[in-house]
Amino acid sequence: MCGIVGKLNLNSKPVTAAEIKSMGRAIGHRGPDDEGIWTKGPVGLGNRRLSIIDLSPAGHQPLSNEDKTVWITFNGEIYNFQELRTKLIKQGHRFRSKTDTETIVHLWEEYGVNCLKYLRGMFAFALWDDRQKILFLARDRSGKKPLKYYSDCHSLIFASEIKALLQVKNINSEPDPIAIDHYFSLEAVPAPLTGFKQIKKLPAASYLIVKNNRVRIKKYWQLNFLPKIKADEPALAKTVLEQLTEAVKLRLIADVPIGAFLSGGVDSSAVVALMSRLGQKQINTFSVGFTDQKYSELKYARIVANQFVTNHHEIILQPSHFRLLPQLAAAYEEPYGDPSALPTFLVSQLASQSLKVVLNGDGGDDSFAGYQRYQKFGSLNLAARLLPTWSRHLTKNLLSRRWPTLADLISQPGFGDYSSAYLGLNAPLNFKQQLYQPNFFHSVDPLSSQKLFDSVSQPNLSPLDNVLLADINIYLSQVLLPKVDIASMANSLEVRSPFLDQELMQLAAKIPTNLKLKNGMGKYILKKSLEGILPKEIIYRQKMGFGFPLGSWLRHEWRPKIKELLLDPQAKYCRYLQPATVKNMIENPQTGEHFDRRLWRVLMLELWLQHYFPKR
Repeated sequence: MCGIVGKLNLNSKPVTAAEIKSMGRAIGHRGPDDEGIWTKGPVGLGNRRLSIIDLSPAGHQPLSNEDKTVWITFNGEIYNFQELRTKLIKQGHRFRSKTDTETIVHLWEEYGVNCLKYLRGMFAFALWDDRQKILFLARDRSGKKPLKYYSDCHSLIFASEIKALLQVKNINSEPDPIAIDHYFSLEAVPAPLTGFKQIKKLPAASYLIVKNNRVRIKKYWQLNFLPKIKADEPALAKTVLEQLTEAVKLRLIADVPIGAFLSGGVDSSAVVALMSRLGQKQINTFSVGFTDQKYSELKYARIVANQFVTNHHEIILQPSHFRLLPQLAAAYEEPYGDPSALPTFLVSQLASQSLKVVLNGDGGDDSFAGYQRYQKFGSLNLAARLLPTWSRHLTKNLLSRRWPTLADLISQPGFGDYSSAYLGLNAPLNFKQQLYQPNFFHSVDPLSSQKLFDSVSQPNLSPLDNVLLADINIYLSQVLLPKVDIASMANSLEVRSPFLDQELMQLAAKIPTNLKLKNGMGKYILKKSLEGILPKEIIYRQKMGFGFPLGSWLRHEWRPKIKELLLDPQAKYCRYLQPATVKNMIENPQTGEHFDRRLWRVLMLELWLQHYFPKR
């Protein structure tokens, strides 16, 4: 795992090592073990390395082929690199290291841009082909590893994080209003936006290629949900377990010890169980808990830790961790509004004190329909079919006093669609009208986030498959994975996710929907596959989610600090949001998690603006 940086001057001006070094220094937390710089004429590549595979100097990056005509700087892990290496050696390629990185260089020589279809893993890399004068950037299929870039008529500059790009003179760092609007809808900024007007991020499963000074971006992969697998339930459960076991096994390849995040939920518990089955002894497991037992899952994590005799470590999130929020806003470098970033940062900090690599359970809910909102969406779909359009205004008025959220949902355009239900909770149109400054509201399309959902929908898929497809492309890729990457890499920790294995995701996509969501139970077939592997009290317990007592802390322990920060007449958010509305959110809070998360988004926006735009 590493941090990558680089620059290509389109005007043939030489790139200096000092430029690359300055960019790399800004993301040194992603790779504290080694630093590498390579420049030649108008191109420069840099790397900050977290050494995990081949710890020797041979693993130093940037790395080249035999005749030094192809160079790469790489971030991530290619889990099938040993198999690929064997094939490439048979084809006549010579290797100087035992790294997975070098495999990509030789794949490029054989297959060009088609090298991506052979890679099984998480990655973001930049490759320079000196013969063809091609710069090639690529990201993994689910978007686990980030890649940001800036381009104009003079150059293309790229890096794992925006912090590196901001080291370059003359990069426009003006806030992007469109990105801020998306942030209030989605809790994060979707690709290709970043929060900075002139800085973009390469979308997941995409590559960017520069040849003859022309920049082209193309998507190279998409999940296929059809045709559906035809197999009986026991056979399918067996296949799911076999595929998950293989995914875990591949992610145990490393030259350093590997641990695991353990929430006590089904997915992370399954990963720990399979690590143990595959021969891992005395696994280090890490959990974060809360003093409020309504939110804490520590008792379940301890059950799993005891069963598999792990070296278990715990940390408790306290109200005093409010002090970390400015650091969090700086680390995420874009507006980021998922409150679980705070406990994720804390548990990453804990794990990094003893390890460089952990496995986690991310992706299981998205592929196997585990979120509670899938059951709720089914109910909304039924209500939409039963409730005539003409009656919705009357129904809204009847419900608004006691159930305001449901009333808001009913009034949304396209009620019954997943995008309306999802965004109706996060940021309904009437909320944006109340919150946004009028000039800000009229400068953006407040329904643009809904169009993202519509853009990934496929007419030949069932409603649930379209919901899963939307969540994989929007929630998983744009919200969940950046949360974990930034929180972990800020602490020099690599996180590997077996449930994001492309073969397992493809298998899950083709499983009939009635075996993913059955009789109101999410992840049905996955849970059946884990019987005999995990205790039933873990498999079939109610899902809790990764939350903490946000509402209580906003109203009590954190309230004085929030008032001081957000009721300041000089607060930077006032350019975009109405202070009177924010004041009302603080002093007259409405009950409900989604209301709490809206205030959290205002808070994190202010901290982001303070850090990255102190003079504006």
